[in-house]
Amino acid sequence: MNLRLVHAVLILLSAALAVLFGFWCLGVYGRESGTASLFGAIAAFAAAWQRPDGFRRVFSAIGTYVGLRGGNEFPVLIRKTEPKPIRVFLQDGRNDLNNYAGSWFVANQDMLAALQFAGYDVTFEWGDGEHNSRHATALFPEALRWLWRDYPAPIKANAQGASKQDVYQTLVAGEDWQIVGEGYRATDGPAVNAAGEMFFTDTPNNRIYKAGADGQDPPPHLVPIDAAGRGDEKAGKPISFWQFTRYGLVVTAVTVGLTAPYLLLRY
Repeated sequence: MNLRLVHAVLILLSAALAVLFGFWCLGVYGRESGTASLFGAIAAFAAAWQRPDGFRRVFSAIGTYVGLRGGNEFPVLIRKTEPKPIRVFLQDGRNDLNNYAGSWFVANQDMLAALQFAGYDVTFEWGDGEHNSRHATALFPEALRWLWRDYPAPIKANAQGASKQDVYQTLVAGEDWQIVGEGYRATDGPAVNAAGEMFFTDTPNNRIYKAGADGQDPPPHLVPIDAAGRGDEKAGKPISFWQFTRYGLVVTAVTVGLTAPYLLLRY
């Protein structure tokens, strides 16, 4: 038996299992956190923005919120969109890049102003640094303490009621959105009358629905679902190690299968 080959295979399997275990830990403990710099910073924020059910804490260092791949659109989207349950720590330096795409420092200040306008839980640290990670590295422990300061309490959108957005002129103070029903193929043309009843059309099904002001008029065949719109009692729960491994073993098997020929030829 070639002991060097056995040793190499064991190292490969150990590495694969370590990666699997790491991703499982991320799934259980790190689903609400995103941390990165440069393009990674805007990617971390985008992940939280698109999927706040999975990512809610963002450390953004020298974030590229300028005219590259639409990064400059985020401040406007933040101002126009109802607040999401996200907490953000922004870092940048006054001598960051300033080129054809824009000023990184000015863009990060635009992000801060937009987040504050929309009522987000946000803080910042501006330095004099250039486009590097030195300042962010020094701040990282402080940023983690601030982002996770009240864990496991959930992060709530506009928790302090500080949003200046127009949408809060029509929402009931202290109330959240409620699901009326599910099962529609379309929800078009929403309209309300003086009695507070809402109507909308499900054109593909040739139906017009009414939701009463008392919330008691959804069609009887529709079942209310959770606030995330998933209707899954397991939604948001951490997966077990073995549930994750069931899929991860496939990745491991493929990895071993692809590398085995190389190892055989090499050793």
